[in-house]
Amino acid sequence: MYKLPPLVLFLILTFELFGQLTTSISVNYGFGTHFNFNTMQEYQNGITHTQYTQLNLTYKHDDGMGNPVGSNWQLTVTPVSVQINGNTGTQLNLSQIQITAETVGGATINQTLTNAPIVIAQGTQTVLEENITVNITYSCGIAGSLLGETADNYLVNLEFSLEQVP
Repeated sequence: MYKLPPLVLFLILTFELFGQLTTSISVNYGFGTHFNFNTMQEYQNGITHTQYTQLNLTYKHDDGMGNPVGSNWQLTVTPVSVQINGNTGTQLNLSQIQITAETVGGATINQTLTNAPIVIAQGTQTVLEENITVNITYSCGIAGSLLGETADNYLVNLEFSLEQVP
């Protein structure tokens, strides 16, 4: 009978003991929001959709033996384009959009949208599988009046990412 050399057996066991990082984001409600500016007050003061989107985050990082590693995580949002594009070729600055993320049982972070990823929620793993609910509020035109901007149908897509903080 042929036996595996001890070194090969050690490598196989070592491979099996490495931990795993698993993350997921699901949308409970609020897949997309629209801002329809119909009054002078809305053009001057902006519009806010409070807790319009609810995300459920799952963060699991274990040491390979079922024990939580206790690593830090963050939720970021990044616009897909560098401007808010209109149907007729007009554009608005991303800074017209503010995002407020409230982690249920945790902190509230308010950020102005930029063309770089921004952190809107963060935390530390305390149990093997963290399940975090995040309520997101969107505001448009709060930072500055939209008076004088071209009337159009503007669109910006946002990408949410859940990742380990190094």
